[in-house]
Amino acid sequence: MQIYPYGVWLALASLAGLIFFALSARKRGLKAETAGWLGVTALPLSVLLARLFYCLCRLTWFCEQGFGWFFRMTEGGFMMYGALLGVLLAAGITAKVTGQKVFPILDTLAAPGFLTYALGRCGDLICSQGYG
Repeated sequence: MQIYPYGVWLALASLAGLIFFALSARKRGLKAETAGWLGVTALPLSVLLARLFYCLCRLTWFCEQGFGWFFRMTEGGFMMYGALLGVLLAAGITAKVTGQKVFPILDTLAAPGFLTYALGRCGDLICSQGYG
């Protein structure tokens, strides 16, 4: 298994955003389990939807590669829009599971989400990714 610096950078950006969200959630009076549920649901949903959006945008090419390519995550091909949708869905799931309203969770997620995105874009620059 090969570990890519860009993947490590994105994982650290996500961790920084989740920690920032947990601290902000505590200050805003959200339930203690909110950050945990958001982290557990946002990671898989954002990765899968980022991959799905990429495949849909390059549908002809994806069909040529075969369906198995979807699961070869180390070969690249993700879209930030899909990741954003995954995080939004995770916020909705978190609200439902924890018995809270979704808008306070989304409001608390705004600054940590921006931090995660900004750090991820810095990773693009440092690792020469995301051009085009």
